[in-house]
Amino acid sequence: MDTRRRGRTLVPDGFPEAVHRRLAGLDRLRELWAERRRHGISSADPAAVRDGARRRIEELRALAGLPPLPPDRLRAEEDALVALADDSRAGVRLNADYFDTLVRAVPDFSPPLPAPERVGALLAEAAAIETHPLIRAAHLFLTCADALNGAPAPPPPHAVGPLAGPRRGRDGADTPLPAGAAGPGPDGAAYRGAAGAASGVLTLPGVGDIPVSTAAAAPAADDPAAPPAVRSPGPGVGTAPAGAPAARPAGGPPAHLRPLPWVLASLSLMRSDLPPPAIDRRAAPPPAAAPAPGASGADRAHGPVERLSAMVLLLADLETAALRAELSRPARLPGALRPDSTCLGRAVHRRVVNHLRLRCDSLRMVLRELDPAARTSVGSSAEPEGPAPGSPGVPGVPPPAERRAAAARRALFTPGPNEWRASVDVDLADGALRLLVLVQEVGDPASGVLAVTADGRLATGEGVVDVLDLGCADCVTLVPADAADDRWPEVEAFADDVLSRAVGHLTRAARY
Repeated sequence: MDTRRRGRTLVPDGFPEAVHRRLAGLDRLRELWAERRRHGISSADPAAVRDGARRRIEELRALAGLPPLPPDRLRAEEDALVALADDSRAGVRLNADYFDTLVRAVPDFSPPLPAPERVGALLAEAAAIETHPLIRAAHLFLTCADALNGAPAPPPPHAVGPLAGPRRGRDGADTPLPAGAAGPGPDGAAYRGAAGAASGVLTLPGVGDIPVSTAAAAPAADDPAAPPAVRSPGPGVGTAPAGAPAARPAGGPPAHLRPLPWVLASLSLMRSDLPPPAIDRRAAPPPAAAPAPGASGADRAHGPVERLSAMVLLLADLETAALRAELSRPARLPGALRPDSTCLGRAVHRRVVNHLRLRCDSLRMVLRELDPAARTSVGSSAEPEGPAPGSPGVPGVPPPAERRAAAARRALFTPGPNEWRASVDVDLADGALRLLVLVQEVGDPASGVLAVTADGRLATGEGVVDVLDLGCADCVTLVPADAADDRWPEVEAFADDVLSRAVGHLTRAARY
């Protein structure tokens, strides 16, 4: 799809401004990736597809708190995801029959969750919504997770009552909506009850109706030595009344941490010409479904718009990580198409250094209340090798070049030839904190994309530990078309977050 046009027009006004900004940034990154694909890199590379599938399987199991799979099981599940990627490129029609087959074919954790009746039709309807690809994928994810949680199935299309209210289709024509409007919801969107309190329809300007289930999640375990769990069908149309929840087995991880919702989101994104999203064990999707219409107070923070927005923002971060990985693959670009981000990198680096110096001026006074001998310094370097000025070596802490490579590896990209580093060094009692905030080029040769990453190590008498434990979603990504002023709030928030986490770890661990 042409995200340069639709990325602006297909994000409904009912979403928060943060969603609009994040999707606009993702669209710019996707355009750059699409340009590089025309000059030598291919998203269909079998080795890259299999490596990505393996990483997603391993990260999802870690996110669900499950042990690693034995090699034969891991290979079988890789094969299933590779086949899904082949389906997306073959243009398989995403109808109810396809989804019914897919639901029962995707390996599940044990004990498997049964598939509710008419789940294929429900998923096919969710997959056909005309909106931004990330919103559609997030909606499909949540629809699937809520269905697996045992939410009452929505009535079939022929059971919907009188049609009411116009909806603007993508061609501007009015199309009918199901009846049952229940008044305005958060952010100006309308929330419409469709099948009692357990499900509803979220009406968003410019998109129309999005069915939203309000099922709750349930918690838990898996035996990696057991054969792959097979999903059994839920009650058939003739054996249970419409809307009856499927019986849910005790134990096992909740639905939003199971493979099927992630597989469906990946399929939706691949059909929109995007790579499947990465999975980060540190970034869980929203577990609880939206409250019933009329909920107020704290419950509104977890309403349908907020829940969908949170899932869109998470998928945007994970999709950005996947695009960074794609942009790290070599491409033979003509000279005219090689974007130069050096000026942007230098501008962002200068701001990071100045910001850390301001933060450390106040931090120094606080730390000296704890330890009068505390020392704090901020250094800067644009050289890929060697220590930053004012950064004394600490036994056990790897050199900056090694930490630079580790930060890029965690963020799923190959670092380019240029980088800009800011270092914060804190010595407090018996603890030595060494924090790096890096502005790195993505890809070698460089793609023009920049990634703001970090690495934090704390050395005490007990050894050296990573105080940040960052994942692939913990990164700010900039493209050559970005302006430093526009993206600075995100970079500033990232720098503040890693500094706060690192110093907090230091003050808890140091003995003073």
